[in-house]
Amino acid sequence: MNKNHARTAVLTSIVGLILGLVDTILQFVLTTVKLGWISNPGCSAGGCFTSLDFRTYWGVTNMILGFFGVIFTLIFIYDLKKFKFKNFKSIQERN
Repeated sequence: MNKNHARTAVLTSIVGLILGLVDTILQFVLTTVKLGWISNPGCSAGGCFTSLDFRTYWGVTNMILGFFGVIFTLIFIYDLKKFKFKNFKSIQERN
């Protein structure tokens, strides 16, 4: 792996850690915990213990990240097709 790829991997990891830290901080800020009070009896999922505000924030950010995932996947597919076509043309020119 060259320096540029290593730097990109480190920067991507740092951005991911920062975004995870922001999510964690917002979860604690937006959710109030009341002792002896159970919001959804019998529910053991993590979402049962968070506030509506945080669940709304969490859902919106997940939709945005999903959208970016789809966009980057489409760009990647386009680049692969372009690369394949370019290589196919160069092979034909050699023959």
